Amino acid sequence: MKSLNLNKEDFKIEYSKIELISLWIDPNFQKELGLSNNDKNVKNNDIILCSCNYKFKENNFKIHFSPNNETEISNYIKNINSILAEFFRNQERYLDKIIDAVLELKNKSWLSLGEPIFQKMDISLKIYKIKEISFNYNNSYSVFLNDNQLFLGHDIEVRIYKEKIKEICLTG
Repeated sequence: MKSLNLNKEDFKIEYSKIELISLWIDPNFQKELGLSNNDKNVKNNDIILCSCNYKFKENNFKIHFSPNNETEISNYIKNINSILAEFFRNQERYLDKIIDAVLELKNKSWLSLGEPIFQKMDISLKIYKIKEISFNYNNSYSVFLNDNQLFLGHDIEVRIYKEKIKEICLTG
């Protein structure tokens, strides 16, 4: 599988006007982005949200991204097609790492009183369903998995960059 065939027509494109009231940027984040304390270039702008529903095997999920402007949409979609192809090609490898991390988290801190310790197979039967995939400007993306009540309805977020899992955490 080289790439997928999503195109601009597959996506619902929505625009929202934001009005910035106040903003605080962590100094460490400022330094990482190369911003000085005097940069005041943040302004009111439109937010563009592009989303579509996608089906892969028996899994229906939402794909979304938010480009800075309309001219980036086609490029985003081109990158999404190749990134998704890579993700599906390596899904078992990713899933194995995710299962190990979720198993450790569940058994260390999320067992209910009297609940037996989970095994790898218990976890693999519960977290196979993708809920959504969110793509970022730098070709990183987050895969949100349904937890099937392992963590009281929290989503399992898997952050991936350059074909490597960078973080697995709970959200929601």
